[in-house]
This record gives sequence, structure tokens and C-alpha cells, in this order.
Amino acid sequence: MQRVMIIIGVVAILVFGTFLTPTPHALALSSNCSARGNSVDLSGCDLSNANLSGANLFGANLFGANLSNATLSGANLTGANLTNANLAGANLTSAGLAGASSGGITGTPSALPLNWQLISGYLIGPNANLSGANLSGANLSGATLTNVSSGGIIGIPTALPTNWQLTGGYLIGAAANLSNANLNGIDLSGATLTSVSSGGITGTPTLPTNWQLTGGYLIGPTANLSNANLNGIDLSGATLTSVSSGGI
Repeated sequence: MQRVMIIIGVVAILVFGTFLTPTPHALALSSNCSARGNSVDLSGCDLSNANLSGANLFGANLFGANLSNATLSGANLTGANLTNANLAGANLTSAGLAGASSGGITGTPSALPLNWQLISGYLIGPNANLSGANLSGANLSGATLTNVSSGGIIGIPTALPTNWQLTGGYLIGAAANLSNANLNGIDLSGATLTSVSSGGITGTPTLPTNWQLTGGYLIGPTANLSNANLNGIDLSGATLTSVSSGGI
């Protein structure tokens, strides 16, 4: 009898335990996939075939989002994170991509803004953010790198535009953006610094003739010093030929 009671007790525990055990729920995305606006989190969202024409996605997190066949013409993607996104068939005509970060992008967009390309999984064009990019084997010979920000780049591209170089993890050439770069020990003696923008630079690089690093700014002929804060900086020995300024 005692054995029978024990068996009944065990069965009861198993049966009722089954009902009392919480049923695991499928993991849901933390993103609100219908959200729009500054800095929205759309990571992992399925936005395939979505009409996002003219949408404000400034600073949006689109990591791993499915944007295949989406219409993004005229969308504001400034500073957005498009890493690992699927852009197959996506229309990005006239989209604002300044400061956008990428890498690991899959698919081929149907259209990109003027002077932008998809190269080795990266969106590359004027004002792109290529910090930390792996450019191993990438052919950038035809890329527009105006005002591109970089740093921490790994890998060796197969080709760069004329008068550009990859040094110390930075893409350096005409109109490069070297703001807040750490150039310590980097040899820029042969670099083209025409129209380079800077500010907040640290370290002590070797510079071309007539160039100097003062107050965090690269200062020399044709330098871009627009909106620079030159308060207290001694420029008495600087070469300022054809320097662009304004807003200083």
C-alpha cells in the first residue's frame, strides 16, 4: 500500500508540475519595428518592401534589419547603423548617409545616392563613417572618400584613390576628416593633406613641409579650418595659403 501511495505521489508531481511549469515564450525583438524618428531601434526588424521614402531615421539602429526591396529614397539615414543589414533591391536614391556606419551588408541595392558605392559590405561615399572597418581586399580605386572619417581600420585594400593612403588605421588624402584622430608616431610626410579637416587630434605625427599640428588642428596650405576653435592658438609661424575658414 505504501508503495502504491508513493507511485501516486510521484505521478501527481509529474502531472501537476507539467501544468505549473511556465511555458517558455519565443524571444521577441526589443525593437518597435513601426517606430520612426531620431535614434529609433529597428535592429533585426523585417522592413522588406517597406515604404520609407523620406523617413527620418537619423541615428537609427538598423543592425541586421531586412530592408530588401524597401523604398528609402530621400530618407534621412545620417549617423545610422546599417551593419549586417540586407539591402537587396533597396532603393536609396538621394538618401542621406553622412556618418552612417556599415559592414557585413548583404544584397545589392537597386539604387544608391550620387557618389556612393557598396564595396565589400560597406557603404562608401562622401562623409561615410569607416571607423573600425575591415577593408582587406577592398578595391576603393573609384570610391569618393571626401570627408570620410576613419580610424582603427584593419586589412589592406587592393587599391585606393589617387593620392590616398591607409596609415595607422586612417584613410588619409584630400578632404579627409581627421577630427579626433590619434596620429601619434604616424608618418604623414608624403601624405596629401589638401582640404583636410581636423580638430581634437592627439599624438605627434611627422608632417609634410609647411604643415604643423597646433591646438589639435592640422594647419598648412589649403587646410580646412571652417568652424575651428582657434582661441589662444599661436599661428604666427603657420603657412595659411589658401586655407578655408569661416565660423571660426
